[in-house]
Amino acid sequence: MKKYWIGGVVLLLPLTLSAAPNSALSSLENIREQSGAPPALLSLSNKSVAPVGQLPVTAQMLAKENARLRQRQVALKQQLQTLNEMRQARDRLQEQLEQAVKQGDRQSQLEQELLQRQQEIQQLTQTLGKQKKTKQLDNELAKRDYAIGTALGKEVQALLLARESAGIKVAPDTALLGIADAIDGKYRLPQAQISKSLHNVELAINKGSQQQKDRAEQEGKRYRQKFATGKNVKKAAEGYWYQIAYVGKGKLKPDDNVAVSVKESLPDGKVIGDMDLAGTYVTQPLKDFPPLFRSALMKLENHGEITLVAPPELAYGDRGSPPDIPPGATMIYHLRILDMKPAAEGGVG
Repeated sequence: MKKYWIGGVVLLLPLTLSAAPNSALSSLENIREQSGAPPALLSLSNKSVAPVGQLPVTAQMLAKENARLRQRQVALKQQLQTLNEMRQARDRLQEQLEQAVKQGDRQSQLEQELLQRQQEIQQLTQTLGKQKKTKQLDNELAKRDYAIGTALGKEVQALLLARESAGIKVAPDTALLGIADAIDGKYRLPQAQISKSLHNVELAINKGSQQQKDRAEQEGKRYRQKFATGKNVKKAAEGYWYQIAYVGKGKLKPDDNVAVSVKESLPDGKVIGDMDLAGTYVTQPLKDFPPLFRSALMKLENHGEITLVAPPELAYGDRGSPPDIPPGATMIYHLRILDMKPAAEGGVG
């Protein structure tokens, strides 16, 4: 017997089949007629009939193909991961590039603003230089106007110092541009922007002044309480405390001319002014001194000395005197009578 594969059916045929193909074909035809199978399944063509040992091993081929597919799937997964990483890196580079472009634009804008500011300052400096060279103070009107300018300059300087004491530092060159533009009537900013900026400055000043006032009031209160416990310290009816170091000799009258040296300071020891060190003094009738000083001096005689501590309401009040004297400050005054002359004898010195 020999095995044959015919149309998916295994047949066992006698060895004589291969020797007598015609007989075998006749037997196959009989089998086909009996089984009712289609002719295609029982065809003995050279293509459909093959020994079992020559057939492909289908399971092995499928296993190999599956292995190849799995390897390809792993490779594709790795490639996809690499692609995603490359995309993320690209996105990061794109974001960095956009930020660099923005920074570059901002830097360019700042450079342009700086250049414009430098040009404005240079232009103003040149203008002022020309004025210094061309303007001659050779007549009374010119001298008058120049004097007015210096007075305004001092006021501006005091204003800038006051702003600085409130925590707002102003660039003098830029402020000078604003002054020049205001005089010319040609402004570099819209009026709305100017008003908004001034409003913000006012808010900042009020906030800073209030903080200064709170600190000054606390320091002053502590100082007054401590001073009040000192030896021979008394409180005047006007509300200040005083300590007489030397009464002096020689009664004073309201019309007498009195030369007085004054030292003014703050509770923290800061000296605002000292006439003795400056070598100066003030001379005037006793009745013309400020009420606080007049009251204290009336407690002395000629060559007397007194120290008085005045609460804010008897000194500079809630406004203070920027930049040196904060709002709400307690003031310490040391008064010394250098000399006096009765009104009939004229001035002192």
